[in-house]
Amino acid sequence: MELESIKSFIKIAETNNMTLAAEELNMSPSALSSALQKLEKELGYSLFDRSVKGMKLTANGKYFLEWAKKNESFRDRLVADMDRSAHTKGRIRIGTMINSDTLYIMLSAFLERYPGIQIELYDEKAILDNYLMSALDAFLIPKEDMQGQPGIKIAQRTSLLVMMNEKNPLASREHLTLDDLKDAGFVFTAHNGRLDWTYDYCTGHGFSPDVRFVCEEFDDKLDLIANSDAVAIGYNTMRLLRAQMRKIKVIPLLTEEKVHMEFWFVWRKKPINPLMDQLSAFALEFDQKGREYFSKN
Repeated sequence: MELESIKSFIKIAETNNMTLAAEELNMSPSALSSALQKLEKELGYSLFDRSVKGMKLTANGKYFLEWAKKNESFRDRLVADMDRSAHTKGRIRIGTMINSDTLYIMLSAFLERYPGIQIELYDEKAILDNYLMSALDAFLIPKEDMQGQPGIKIAQRTSLLVMMNEKNPLASREHLTLDDLKDAGFVFTAHNGRLDWTYDYCTGHGFSPDVRFVCEEFDDKLDLIANSDAVAIGYNTMRLLRAQMRKIKVIPLLTEEKVHMEFWFVWRKKPINPLMDQLSAFALEFDQKGREYFSKN
C-alpha cells in the first residue's frame, strides 16, 4: 500500500468530489480514479458509494479514513524525525579569540545531547579581519565585532595582567603600570601581518612598546617569555594558568580606566551549516538556564 494512495484517498474523502480532489492534488481525475480503484482492489472492498450527487464514504471507508489519518500523522512524524536525524550528524567549526571555560561547558553539554556532531575549535588565526568571510560556522569574539550577528555573551574580562619570567627583576612587584614597562622588551603574536590587540592597547594609551619578539602561536609566546627577559600583556585567565605552569610570573597591570571587555558566542544570521540550527538553539537555551544548570545536569 503506497503512502501517496492513502494521501489521495484522504483528499477525496475531504472533498467528496473526484474533480476537486484531483485539482488540489495537481493530477488528472482519471489518474486519481485509477489510484483509488487500485487501492480498493488491494483492500478488497469499496471505500465510496458513487452517485451523480457525488461520493460518500462506505462504512468500511469511514473506518479506513480514521486509520489513514493516523497513518499519515505517523508518516509526517517519521519524515520530520528522519530530517532531524540528517541534521544531527556532521561537523561544526568554531573560531575563538580566547579560551573560555563557559564555552567549553556549553559545548560539552551540547555534544551530550547531539553525540553525532563533532566540534572543531580554531584559534584566532582562523578568524579573518572580516570573520564572516571565513569558512567557520560560529565565533567567540569581542562584542564590538559582532556586526549585527546573533549570539550570547560567554565571557568578560575586567583586568589585565603582565606575564614574565619568574627571574625578571619586575617579577617581585605586586602590580605594574605601563610606565614600569618602558624598558622592557615585549612579545606579541601576529596574524595576517598585524600585531595582536595588546599592541593597539599600549599605543592607544600613549605607550610605545619595544617589540622584541613576534610569533604566531600563544604557546610560542610563552616559550619566549619563559626563556628570555621579555614580557607580554594578557587577560585570559585560562591561558595565564598555562603560563604559570611554565614558571612564568603573572602580575596585575594597573590601568587608569576600568577594563571591561565582553566576548560573545556569535553565529551567522543565515547559517551556511544546517547544524547551526541545533547549536544556536542550544546556545540560547544555555544562556537562559545558565551554566550552573548544565554543569549539574
